Amino acid sequence: MTPSLPHYCIDTSSLINWWDEDYTPEVFEGLPDRLADLIKSGRLRSTRAVQDEIKDNDSKLTLAKWCKRHLNFYIEDDAPVQLQVRQIMAKFQSPKKKLGIGGADPFVIARAILNGPNWYVISNENPAAGNAHKNPNIPFVCGQLDVHHIRFLDMLKMEGWKLK
Repeated sequence: MTPSLPHYCIDTSSLINWWDEDYTPEVFEGLPDRLADLIKSGRLRSTRAVQDEIKDNDSKLTLAKWCKRHLNFYIEDDAPVQLQVRQIMAKFQSPKKKLGIGGADPFVIARAILNGPNWYVISNENPAAGNAHKNPNIPFVCGQLDVHHIRFLDMLKMEGWKLK
């Protein structure tokens, strides 16, 4: 029996980093098509909360338009996701200190939890060192909740892509 292929729920930081910084479509021309194929196959998704963050951070809206063109890329933040988000926030967010997980981050993690063990969270965040429990980020929370966390480059490697 073949193990199921990995599936990915991608955070805002990785999308913006891909589009504007490290893996821009101008340099890696084939990458948008490969990502589009992952979206079509149902293996790359994000949440509506990420869509909102992208609109707020994409001054030209080019990334926002690319994402929107790919039907089914964004998954609704339905009631089960919202319940899971509340649980994550209760454990990993401190509203009094304005520290901890917030924005779209808990939605991405919640979606991966609900979709099952072959789902990976992709973010551009590095694991925090030292007192990560005082201001937890995506890699820390994923580690605490036994959710796979990888960076964008890790996904490219897992897919075995060689870009020219």
